Amino acid sequence: MKCPKCGREALFIKDYEKHYCSNCKEYLAEEQPAETKEESVKPEEYFKNSGTKSRKISNLLLPAGILAGVIIIAIIFLPPFLLMEEDEYDETYYWDRANATVNYSYCDLIIVSETKSFCYGMIAFKKNDPLICELLPVNKEKCYAVAGSYFKNDSWCELLDSTNLMEYCYQKVGRHTGESTCEKIIVSMDKKDLCYFEFAVELLNSSYCEEIRGDYRDTCYSEIAVETKDESHCERINIYLYRDECYKRLAEELLDETLCEKIIDAQTKTACNLIFS
Repeated sequence: MKCPKCGREALFIKDYEKHYCSNCKEYLAEEQPAETKEESVKPEEYFKNSGTKSRKISNLLLPAGILAGVIIIAIIFLPPFLLMEEDEYDETYYWDRANATVNYSYCDLIIVSETKSFCYGMIAFKKNDPLICELLPVNKEKCYAVAGSYFKNDSWCELLDSTNLMEYCYQKVGRHTGESTCEKIIVSMDKKDLCYFEFAVELLNSSYCEEIRGDYRDTCYSEIAVETKDESHCERINIYLYRDECYKRLAEELLDETLCEKIIDAQTKTACNLIFS
């Protein structure tokens, strides 16, 4: 701080909390902060202006409040998936909620029709109420099949009106329970053969191949031979071209060139030997 009289730098004396000019031999008067002159406002003008400001603020807050209310109502009442981005949709969430609450209304939020049917089947099983499946406009047979699978009982399939749907249900229940229901498929032999084929391959049990009456039988033995790495199943194939293909696939799988010698068809045998050349 400089002395206002001589312009020299004044010393700050801590004990007195003042500045002292050694040239003028006196303490300096401390500067007082400039007083701010408040603008006088007449009372009537103040209330008039404040009222105008309040109305302006209210006019701004009213639409904002309405918008906030609409958003809150939407969050509460709209289905959750409508509030999600497309890539955020996760049907497993609704499946889990349906399972936890035993409430099929969550199943309705699942977009994929087949998954929705399976979800309904789960609820039908938990409530032991087959009529829940009847609430579905499509894919009822999948609902009954899932419920029957949970029960490990195909009697639910008999509730379906259509024979084709009933046989589909038998097939699916059997696959889930591991117990063949293929013998109950009587209308379509192709479906029955396919049913036995699926059982044989899934359980790696060639006895189901023996029940097949059509072309699936040889394919059934071939698949089991490769899966079990057992050439004895190839030997049970009737059509030699299928049998040759079975030996070729098994030779490649086991890296065993000697199996190529069991092939009858010259072209298939050459292709088999080329694997090891």
